[in-house]
Amino acid sequence: YASVVLDADTRRVLWIGEGRSRAAVRPFFEALGAEGCARIEAVAMDMNTAFDLEVRQHCPQARVVYDLFHVIAKYGREVIDRVRVDEANRLRHDKPARKVIKQARWLLLRNPENLKREDQQVHLQDLLAA
Repeated sequence: YASVVLDADTRRVLWIGEGRSRAAVRPFFEALGAEGCARIEAVAMDMNTAFDLEVRQHCPQARVVYDLFHVIAKYGREVIDRVRVDEANRLRHDKPARKVIKQARWLLLRNPENLKREDQQVHLQDLLAA
């Protein structure tokens, strides 16, 4: 892995480090210094805990903004899947209904506008109604 720091305004690469750990990204903040860190208003990143901790340590005034892809992915994994599994468990005595819920993961995660077949749209509507 490589950690890449960009200036969001200019889109210039400011720094590249090897790895995804706190130790890997720390040299960037050390090179920037306290004065440079104080000028940082916001940091956009994936949801890597190591990056988050290092940014908060060196730039406590900066807002941390998580990228939309990782927020949606985490939502899909943790929220939608949890509800789906709980509902499947609740329906353990109704095998046909349970099967519908258990097999619906990708249908729930897909953008409804991207459903190609009409039966997928009907299935999604039935699933959400259930």
